[in-house]
Amino acid sequence: MSLVKHKMEDDANLRGVAFDILKEAKAAEICNAHGKGYLIDESRIENAYKLGNYKISRGELLCERKELSDAIRDVSKAMPTMCPDCENVMYGDD
Repeated sequence: MSLVKHKMEDDANLRGVAFDILKEAKAAEICNAHGKGYLIDESRIENAYKLGNYKISRGELLCERKELSDAIRDVSKAMPTMCPDCENVMYGDD
């Protein structure tokens, strides 16, 4: 497997870990109806950073702190504040 493909897989895995940490910190959740993630409380993103650092310190995660904090930042910034499918049902595709 090429180095680029490995890097892409590592990045995808790290984004998944970042989303899981955001969920655990109660900053994000997954829509029960559609299975899509969305941000529910931006004020809890700081807690996600702290939780990630705690998990690294305890050896639960094997990555660099900066890599994880960058992933948490990127994932949280890219997430909608409502499930996109629910939003379409509620407000239409105008």
